[in-house]
Amino acid sequence: MNAFIEDIYYTYADYLSWDDGVRHELIYGEPYAMASPLQVHQEVSREISLLIGNFLKGKPCKMIVAPFDVRLNADTDDDISRSAGFDRRLRRKKARRQKLRRRAGYGG
Repeated sequence: MNAFIEDIYYTYADYLSWDDGVRHELIYGEPYAMASPLQVHQEVSREISLLIGNFLKGKPCKMIVAPFDVRLNADTDDDISRSAGFDRRLRRKKARRQKLRRRAGYGG
């Protein structure tokens, strides 16, 4: 008798419904239980976060430190991420500046 195991692929909706108290990562439809990181990993992550965070002060980017849920379409395993979008206030400021430059005859 030939026995085979049917592949089961879970979706992001399945992932959101799990409430077993265990952190999971869903990779190509397959769930993986995530162990807590080692202390040395956390120390290195903290130092990198401080360096990047200090560099980004006053810039229109922000840093988010793990753990957080994110859906990616690439093979990544990042503990520190960067969001490069301008916030609404900076976009308005840029638009006002461009409008003033056009009025003054300096182009767009």
